[in-house]
Amino acid sequence: MYTGDREPERTSIEVYSYSSDSFHQQTLEIKDPIPMPEESKVLWININGLHDLPFIESMGKQFSIHSLVLEDILHTEQRPKVEDYGPYLFFVVKMLYYDEEHDQLNDEQVSMVLGKGFLLTFQEMAGDVFIPVRDRIRNNRGRIRREDPGFLVYSLLDSIIDQYFLILEKIGDSIEALEDEVTATASKESLAKVQHFRRQILFLRRSIWPLREMLLLLQRLDSPLVSATTKPYLRDLYDHVLYMIDTLESYREMAADFLDLYLSSMNNKMSSIMKTLTLITTIFMPLSFVAGLYGMNFVHMPELTQPFAYPAVLIIMGIIAVSFVIFFFTKKWF
Repeated sequence: MYTGDREPERTSIEVYSYSSDSFHQQTLEIKDPIPMPEESKVLWININGLHDLPFIESMGKQFSIHSLVLEDILHTEQRPKVEDYGPYLFFVVKMLYYDEEHDQLNDEQVSMVLGKGFLLTFQEMAGDVFIPVRDRIRNNRGRIRREDPGFLVYSLLDSIIDQYFLILEKIGDSIEALEDEVTATASKESLAKVQHFRRQILFLRRSIWPLREMLLLLQRLDSPLVSATTKPYLRDLYDHVLYMIDTLESYREMAADFLDLYLSSMNNKMSSIMKTLTLITTIFMPLSFVAGLYGMNFVHMPELTQPFAYPAVLIIMGIIAVSFVIFFFTKKWF
């Protein structure tokens, strides 16, 4: 059963067949026959939409794909991985998109089946980051049309990882602004942004960290489907993933620092408020003493009978308050 929530109106099938001196592209419907690999040509079949289960099952029968692989293709919460089934290799990766309108990251599972002379890719929806790869195949740029399907897998993985770099760049652009905001305001809104920032980092981490293991396994894999000419490119991808992991860990530490900075700013605000209240209380303490002293209303209080006692006490209280304020200013406590 398909466990995802993306159901396009119909399943679309893109077929690319190419060699160093030929190229053919077509779009098929579910009812159309699916071509099989030809000698000396690379066949790339890209399927958009996983909700049509009979069609997915028929693809599995046509290319002799194990039922467990079909199950992993349809269960879209898999972690990135590569599995060797002998005649073919099975890949799972996460393709990420940055939704600028809602300021959130979205992912889509991309499954790949690499066999002799062919590559099957399964996506939940139409639309992806593979446009540069298609253009290179169509226009015969670079070495992609001279290589085997394993190099095509590398090219697709490279496009996905390049998208990760763009997302990391967008996150990095927001770091300085977030730090300034947390330092300046330390409001509930800034705290919510810090928490959102941490969730984005964890989301990225779940997609990027397994890629490290997958690419390392690919380099060590003894399979004829991954040629010796492709493995140096996979090592380059591995270096890119290590760089992203280092960047991600630095962002993660910064997110923790932002939270500490927020708590420190809140404590500083609270300390400032308590300091102000303490100073105000200190000013009014002697005034309260004087007012309490002359509010006792004893009979034998000589000051009560003096005609200028009331304004004199007010003046004395004012002098005390002003003296305290001047003293606090000289000490720079205000």
